[in-house]
Amino acid sequence: MRKMLLAVGCLMLLASGVQATTIEVIPGVPTGEDDITLVISGTWNTLCVPRDPETAMHNTTITIELTTPDERCSTAIIDWEENVNLGKLAPGSYDVEAYVDGEPLAGTVFEVQGSWDESEKALTADVRIKPLEEDGELIGGVIVNEGNVAFEGMVGYSANLAFNKSFGIDNPTRFAREELFPLVLLPGQEVEFFVEDTDEGHRFHWPETNDGADPVSVTVSPPAEDTEAVENFRWQLYEFLHDYDDPKPGTDYLYVSIQAVDEAPMDVVARKGFFFPIEPYFDRP
Repeated sequence: MRKMLLAVGCLMLLASGVQATTIEVIPGVPTGEDDITLVISGTWNTLCVPRDPETAMHNTTITIELTTPDERCSTAIIDWEENVNLGKLAPGSYDVEAYVDGEPLAGTVFEVQGSWDESEKALTADVRIKPLEEDGELIGGVIVNEGNVAFEGMVGYSANLAFNKSFGIDNPTRFAREELFPLVLLPGQEVEFFVEDTDEGHRFHWPETNDGADPVSVTVSPPAEDTEAVENFRWQLYEFLHDYDDPKPGTDYLYVSIQAVDEAPMDVVARKGFFFPIEPYFDRP
């Protein structure tokens, strides 16, 4: 799956240079009685700006797919804007993820205020993955069903390389992806997992799963230099992001995404990303 760590409010680097994209929620503080519109806007470096938004919603995740014309376009710095009408939404928190031609573009989170009568609430499994901390340190996470029906699916993970903590989404540098175990969560039920550093790498451990199965663990370490993921990482730096001003050129990151995947239609409904600093594979240009 492609989704990902998208900064709340919006900015992403695409193509050769910085192209800021924002997502504005109208009205600014929506309620369950409002028609809600998302205004996606920014600058682009060709005349082929993003267009034709298509919207999909799964539980509380809203995905917007935009496209650019499949043709040669003149270079230009140009403003662009697209409006996406969502209509009325149930009170709660919503994640918005926007993509252009399949690549991550921007994201945000917004709240719909108000409350509905219990009889009017949609039946849904609202799965979240929340950080688990001890003495202020991140030590793992909790997968919890905050909805009102059972969730049936899988727990999996993916891993890729990143230049900084804005590039956590699955991309061509991904080198691992696996479904780990089936997950069934009743409303209010949760499953914890823990993260620890070992000699072999970063270990993600589920001491118990809610179906009484044996403990599950997976260890992730950076890929070898001769792998396709590292070659794609090099391409991103020298070709795709050659104008990028890296705030920490002496540090790269291993990004691991823990995911809850719906059984049908096998879609990622929740994820939590973990960044681990690593030595750079090569010097910056």
